[in-house]
Amino acid sequence: MLFAASFGAALCLRTVPVNAQSVPSGSPVPGRALLDFPLGTVGEIPALSNAGGGGLFNPAAILPLHPVRLSAAVAALSATETRGVDGQVGTVVATRGLTAFGVGLARMSVGGLDRTGDSDPTVLGSIPYYTSVASLLAAHRFGGAAKRRLVVGAAARYRSGTSDTVTASTGALDFGVMADHLGGHLDLRVAAATYLLRPFNQGIERPGLHLGADARVAGPDDAQEVRMGLATDVTRGATRETGLYASGRWRFAEARAAVAKANDFQSSQTRTRLGVAFRGTRFAVGVAHEGSDPGFGSIWQFSFSTQIR
Repeated sequence: MLFAASFGAALCLRTVPVNAQSVPSGSPVPGRALLDFPLGTVGEIPALSNAGGGGLFNPAAILPLHPVRLSAAVAALSATETRGVDGQVGTVVATRGLTAFGVGLARMSVGGLDRTGDSDPTVLGSIPYYTSVASLLAAHRFGGAAKRRLVVGAAARYRSGTSDTVTASTGALDFGVMADHLGGHLDLRVAAATYLLRPFNQGIERPGLHLGADARVAGPDDAQEVRMGLATDVTRGATRETGLYASGRWRFAEARAAVAKANDFQSSQTRTRLGVAFRGTRFAVGVAHEGSDPGFGSIWQFSFSTQIR
């Protein structure tokens, strides 16, 4: 994934430094590869994750079965052993009845990309490469025949990206669905969501699709349980990742583990993710670690959320 980010930046470089400029209309917005990182998931299935407040990968995830009046969450990602990969995401959600509205902001960047001359290997400076996504989120849980087990969500997004001297921005509209607490004691959850979808003029943005499901395999309730699940996350023309996820919770403590196989640019990697989380009455904190290629180092994630009932 770090290779994909660096490769994407290299494709956008110019050999002669010039003033910052916008790309022509219809050209891709820089930095899309950075958003294939699992920012804010902290070891969870992306389509079901709410560690970072939810909404970045599935707008329906901002509305759990037992919502609170107001919640806020922040999460960070860091991989600095070779190239300075950093990411932050924050989400604020207000709930009234069966409907929730929220705002979210995510940013990913890569440092350590050196600028050199056409024939001289001397480093002339660093190359900026980053992207940010601002989101307006909405989700609604259906009652009636659905018995409050079906959530639909939508997100209006604005993404900007910079790669060296090139800066561009675009909008997107995403949709997500989540069904939870299915199958009685099995407590099955399934989710699907688009990511950075542009129904028209798709050459500007590469859309993604996030699918996920998990179920309780042991334990009496959601405070004491073991869960296992599967997820597939696809970006058109780029990364495809399929993973097996597991988690176990005992009251206030939760452990998570995942093994995912990713394919991008005709290469394949197997990634392992381990995480722990602690939940209080009004807050939750989490940390996760992802192993990576020895040449790129590893990824750490942190999350903190709080709520007002």
